Amino acid sequence: MKLVIVESPTKCKTIGQYLGNEYKVMASIGHIRDLSTSGRGGLGVDIDNGFKPSYTISKDKYEVINNLKKAVAKSDEVILATDPDREGEAIAWHLCEVLKLDVDNTKRLEFHEITKKAILKALANPRTIEMNLVASQETRRILDRIIGFKLSYLLQKKIKSRSAGRVQSVTLKFLVDREREIENFTPEEYWEVSGDFSNHSIKAQLVAYEGKNIKIANEKEVDEIINALPKEFTVDSFETVTKKKEPRLPFTTSTLQQEAFNHFHYSTKKTSILAQHLYEGIEINGELHGLITYMRTDSTRLSPEFVDSAKEYIKEKYGEEYVGYIHKGKANANIQDAHEAIRPTYLELSPDKVKSSLPRDEYNIYRLIYARALASLMSSRIDEVTTLKLLGNGYLFKAEASKLSFAGYDKVYKEFSGNGKDTSLPDFTNVKTLPLNKVEKTQHFTKAPARFSEAKIVKLMEEKGIGRPSTYASTISTLSLRRYITSEKGIMIPTDQGKLTVDELVKFFPNFMDPSYTAEMETMLDDIVAGDNSKQQLLENFYVGFNEQLIIADKSMEKVQPVKTGDQCPVCGRDLVIRQGKYGNFVACSGYPECRYVKKEEKEELEFVEGKVCPICGSPLVKRKSHSGNEFIGCSAFPNCNYIEPNEKAKPTLTEEEIQNAPLCPECKTGHLIEKKSRFGTFLGCTNYPNCRHIEKIKKSKKKENKKKIRIVGAGLAGSEAINYLAKKGYDIEVFECKSNKPNSAQHTPFFAELVCSNSLKSISSTNACGLLKKELEKLDSLIMEAADLFKIPSGEDLSVDRTLFSQYITKKIKEYSNVSIIEEEYTDLDDSVPTIIATGPLTSDSLATNIEKSLGIKTLNFYDAAAPLVFASSIDKTKMFERSRYDKGEGKYLNISLNEEEYNLFNDELVNAERTILHDFEHFEGCLPMEVMAKRGKNTLRFGPLKPAGLDDKAYAVVQLRQDDISKELYGLVGFQTNLTYKEQKRVFSLIPGLENAKFARFGLMHSNLFLNAPAVLNRDLRLKKYNNIYIAGQFSGVEGYVESAASGLLAAIYLDQRLKGKEIDFIPLETMLGSLINYIIMSSPKHFAPMNSTYGILYNRGKLDKTECYNRSMDRMDEWKKRMI
Repeated sequence: MKLVIVESPTKCKTIGQYLGNEYKVMASIGHIRDLSTSGRGGLGVDIDNGFKPSYTISKDKYEVINNLKKAVAKSDEVILATDPDREGEAIAWHLCEVLKLDVDNTKRLEFHEITKKAILKALANPRTIEMNLVASQETRRILDRIIGFKLSYLLQKKIKSRSAGRVQSVTLKFLVDREREIENFTPEEYWEVSGDFSNHSIKAQLVAYEGKNIKIANEKEVDEIINALPKEFTVDSFETVTKKKEPRLPFTTSTLQQEAFNHFHYSTKKTSILAQHLYEGIEINGELHGLITYMRTDSTRLSPEFVDSAKEYIKEKYGEEYVGYIHKGKANANIQDAHEAIRPTYLELSPDKVKSSLPRDEYNIYRLIYARALASLMSSRIDEVTTLKLLGNGYLFKAEASKLSFAGYDKVYKEFSGNGKDTSLPDFTNVKTLPLNKVEKTQHFTKAPARFSEAKIVKLMEEKGIGRPSTYASTISTLSLRRYITSEKGIMIPTDQGKLTVDELVKFFPNFMDPSYTAEMETMLDDIVAGDNSKQQLLENFYVGFNEQLIIADKSMEKVQPVKTGDQCPVCGRDLVIRQGKYGNFVACSGYPECRYVKKEEKEELEFVEGKVCPICGSPLVKRKSHSGNEFIGCSAFPNCNYIEPNEKAKPTLTEEEIQNAPLCPECKTGHLIEKKSRFGTFLGCTNYPNCRHIEKIKKSKKKENKKKIRIVGAGLAGSEAINYLAKKGYDIEVFECKSNKPNSAQHTPFFAELVCSNSLKSISSTNACGLLKKELEKLDSLIMEAADLFKIPSGEDLSVDRTLFSQYITKKIKEYSNVSIIEEEYTDLDDSVPTIIATGPLTSDSLATNIEKSLGIKTLNFYDAAAPLVFASSIDKTKMFERSRYDKGEGKYLNISLNEEEYNLFNDELVNAERTILHDFEHFEGCLPMEVMAKRGKNTLRFGPLKPAGLDDKAYAVVQLRQDDISKELYGLVGFQTNLTYKEQKRVFSLIPGLENAKFARFGLMHSNLFLNAPAVLNRDLRLKKYNNIYIAGQFSGVEGYVESAASGLLAAIYLDQRLKGKEIDFIPLETMLGSLINYIIMSSPKHFAPMNSTYGILYNRGKLDKTECYNRSMDRMDEWKKRMI
């Protein structure tokens, strides 16, 4: 058997089908090792020993490498088939090093498209690893590591900026320079004059006077010109000429990213991912096909074979007159030309033929690439342009019209070309003069240069030679992640921190910030590939100058000081200063960390509403403001009482007669349905509100009336997935979400898909059951996984996210759908007339839960869940902590506090004796016990549980861990500290822990009751209630346990509902997948002993003796097959 190793599991399957049974294809899943963080400065590079790198195997690749080693031992030959670029070459070399393969003799396949012909040709003509390419990649990595570590540390220490980089900082300078152009721009006034001529009302523009272009500066000048115009103008010329417009060149990486943004508003990152999918292979008619050539390229060259086949295709389909020639771009020294342009691999697979096999976004990218490549080899578009020039008293007016004469390349590229519609002018060939009917003057002001969009900055990066095709998308993502820029609809705006970073770098590292220097560095890296430069020489030349500048900057760069308020600290007398936190500015002592005083915000005095009391609890009513700034009247006892008085402003201004003529409310039978407004849009509501809460969506047109309406109750993780899936399918969706009106104890923000902890989404490892479930969700274009990928933060082997940004993104995405209306009301009834997904989660309201119990004739079940405390990073003493993840697994490191025996015993004793909130007779899961309950079980329970020192500090008696909760590292969660202590006692007891003596809590720990249904007793396999025809249950209320599991069930319920509404037979998710097994478990369990279940390999259907990797591969295969059937 021969073993072929590639990077990607998708490539693995595509190539595997071409090679036959004597080959086994496996994936390294990207890079298997990277520079270590050992040695001086943690660089992983021995600068004094010729910049010798030290490599370490990536934490998540040990199992991959072990499997590869086993396969190598059983193989007759090993062949490497990684991507045809520097990174691919480096991966191949690292595989040789780790798997102990002979670098000089191991075969290396090079191909630029994944087709049977290309793979077999590469197999017949193998080469060995090109060590110059490896050296170039290694040099780039060492450069980036030195700059990234040393410069980033300096900026963090001096100006609180989070990073700098060889490419990212120069790109940021482009954005800052443009922003300052805009800030310094002074608009200039100018005027335009147009005239209406002849009885045909021909509009012509004033363009010249006495043969020179005219510029009109002010209204006085324009009035003088208008007064000088005659009543009749001479026809100076009337002619028609033909103009040719050449087709545009085929796509490079950057031009593809630019056009995808312009036409579909896709980010550079999204376009890169979509193109990668098309390159690696898409299943069509049962076979995998790589639909495009390699997508990271700076060349516009096309292979002779493609050119010949494309010309023949154009001739047969459109005619010989449409066949063009090869167009060449401008010479550019920055172009490597290592790969040909991005093009389709099979012309016979036109976009129409593959549309049913591709998700919408991938289809859009494919048809764009297909049309561009074909159009580039077609003949020019020809237009007939007619120009009329009219002359009077020296003033020249011009009118133009254009009409298509021959479509040429526009035959296939019209949708993307931007060519306008035909216009025409009457025939004035034999006309001598035309009367001037009227004159219009228009005032204008010059505009500042536009900010860069993602497309424009990529274009500039390419023009200046900054970065390479593989780095454009990641550079923009990094700038956004570091908060150097913000993005509004794809337009990038530098932040104040971004501007400060550029200013300091330009001041102390002028060469480094010079675009020509960065471009020159790219050229020198290319020279290493060509053998014209040495790695050693480049690094030495770079380091000498860089290190000198670094030393000067360390001494001379001023440390940014916070702004003084003019007041003194009441604790120590030092100045109070304004600091910036995640939730805005706050005032604190300048003596931090010695003094940890933070000034409390002065609460506004409540304005009581005279003569009004709460109808629920009897407390006085007060005026308040919502998050959006709107004033409302609510109960002064909030949060213990959530009463809000109906807004007087929202009361109808209709006459009594108009109200009586409005439709009768179908629910209360006494009120009438009138038009009302909320911040989410206009709807019909009952005049008896709040006693009657019936509402209806306004049907805007007949087309809208014919749309199927769906109701989704709850916009948590499950609800958000369901909304997103069904909204994209075109359904009208009513979303009932009452958290803004009736928040519960576990909800802290107004956003959808709220998470309790930053690591609520659990492990990222594909050998972990929840990790496998996440991979399955990615296959289904999960919104939750999309948001998690955008806002993930380092956290060992867990997928942790910035909870606020995560939820904000999902909320924004859902509210942007025009066919989704949000109703901020509680949903309480089971209405079977409208297809409904109830995804209210474990915190389902009492009213709805009671109605469900009555309707189904069963009791809902419940258990307790928890949220751990969060503390502000600025309030903890990190000098008493150390950074490490348990057994050094994963990327992110936790903050750890070692406890000796005396400290542990004091904490444990106080915890056991502290005052607790009384809970009702609900049960706990063993995995979610309050820590005080665990402490009562025995003196050592905690230190062998959540406070165990193993893998962190073996000399400690116990270790407390704090996990990063947000991207900006301003919040940390106390790991395993689920508790039911009163808030006062939490503050007292947790402050006994070293380093937390002065901790300020962003959130105290809390326990809350979770409801769930006895799924085996009440749910069908499609998650529909057995007793109802149109009501589905999803999320943790359905009996799945865990955030990812909840999201997955919501997406699956939406898929099943969509199939049913389209009249299809339900195509159930394969049982061999983790999601299929999970749903199978909750449906098929014994109702008598049912308890919520999360994803675990123990429930995986028909697992047998399969190891976790084999289970993963089987699951991915089944998901691909199922997805193809659904499409």
